[in-house]
Amino acid sequence: RYIGVDASELFNDECYSMEAKSALAGLIPEGKPLCLVADTKQETKDMYGRLLRYVYMHDGQRWVQQNARLVRMGQARAYHKFLKGTDYQWEILDAENKAYTEKRGGWTDCDW
Repeated sequence: RYIGVDASELFNDECYSMEAKSALAGLIPEGKPLCLVADTKQETKDMYGRLLRYVYMHDGQRWVQQNARLVRMGQARAYHKFLKGTDYQWEILDAENKAYTEKRGGWTDCDW
């Protein structure tokens, strides 16, 4: 579970769910090495037992956080309910503000 990320649900056929799934598959190809980092200010698992992590992928030069990247691309929104007080709260909120201002992804297609 990506910390701070609220993507549309496939099983509810929510607006932009298929696009978000495709974007995620494109961002993180199968077999690509990842670094998963827990938040220092919250639990390490959610109530369903899923790991809560920041996901990093190396772009050839540096490790890039995918949580904020997905939000910045408009593929998901910031998960405000569970974001408060987290390590990267402000980065993810900033990414959402930029995606909203630029009307990226679901901000245009779904009028989030």
